[in-house]
Amino acid sequence: VEDSLKLGAPEVQLRVNTERASIHGLAFDDIARALRSANDGIVASSYREPSRNDDADIRVMLAERYRGGIGDLLDIELTTKDGYNVKLRDVAEVEVQRGYRAYHRYDAKRTVSVFAQVDGELATSISVNQQLQAHFADLAERFPQLEVRYGGEFSESTEAFSDLFAVFPAAMVAIYMILAALFRSYLQPLVVIAAVPFGFAGIVAGVAVFDYSITFFLMYAAVGLTGVVVNDSLVMVDFINRARASGLGLEEAVRQSGVRRFRPILLTTLTTVCALLPMAFGMQGASKSYGPFAAAISFGLIIAMIGTLFAVPLVYTALAQLRERAIGWRRALSTQPATQPATQPATQPTTQPATQPTLADEGAD
Repeated sequence: VEDSLKLGAPEVQLRVNTERASIHGLAFDDIARALRSANDGIVASSYREPSRNDDADIRVMLAERYRGGIGDLLDIELTTKDGYNVKLRDVAEVEVQRGYRAYHRYDAKRTVSVFAQVDGELATSISVNQQLQAHFADLAERFPQLEVRYGGEFSESTEAFSDLFAVFPAAMVAIYMILAALFRSYLQPLVVIAAVPFGFAGIVAGVAVFDYSITFFLMYAAVGLTGVVVNDSLVMVDFINRARASGLGLEEAVRQSGVRRFRPILLTTLTTVCALLPMAFGMQGASKSYGPFAAAISFGLIIAMIGTLFAVPLVYTALAQLRERAIGWRRALSTQPATQPATQPATQPTTQPATQPTLADEGAD
């Protein structure tokens, strides 16, 4: 564990006694100005030598023999507003101690940053920061002027999680719009997306098998996996649509799609999984960033393939049957004969125009 507040060389620190200084009408600025003028000097004027083009400052300060030690500093005299002199030792005290190399600021406030490297085999940055937050929960009550912020990988992970909840719905909407335009249907995109939950189940399985921690790289893998899983489902649904367009029934088209698309879906999944598994196993060196990413994609594709081969045909069949039933109910309602009154007014003509459609015709249209 390290921090940014590094100790520097020994230094002389002057602490003003505000009570004594106020008796003589001296403020902190008056004391600091007198101390600086005695040691660093004050530029009173400037002059230029005939042989030079630049001005040289004329600095007024105490002679070196009067500022060689700490005791000499205390003998510096301050002139009060009333015109009498007061020695520095009467209104201030001197301490010698080690100072700090530099002061850091964040949002215009003096800041001390504490750094630590988390052992990934024992804990994660999220769990460590949560323990720190619980341990230092009373700091705000004990030190009201103190503000504690937790950053680093914990802050990045938290930000990544919040961004994910904003990006993932947008990605799903974009996928749905593209599929709706491709299939010219509002229901079939839902069939294609039905395999996405299986991909998420595969991510959980991959993380559990390899015992990886949940990081923001894993969240990015979940978003990327969504687009990859859609590919196999897209092939399956497109084949079913083509089979039904050729004259096959619903159940037969679904049955043939499972048989004929099994090998292409299996091969496309295995090629990607075989390419990513060495990275997931860490054969060339374990990586805390890309290892979880590869494990999530690999297991997500495997489980999603099962969902594509079984869940997608079932969802397609269920939605198609519901759609056919809805169309049948609508036609049944539109073709019901209208009830006519028992008696008609005498002025009503007995014949209808030839161009007027009947209720049956309207139902057929």
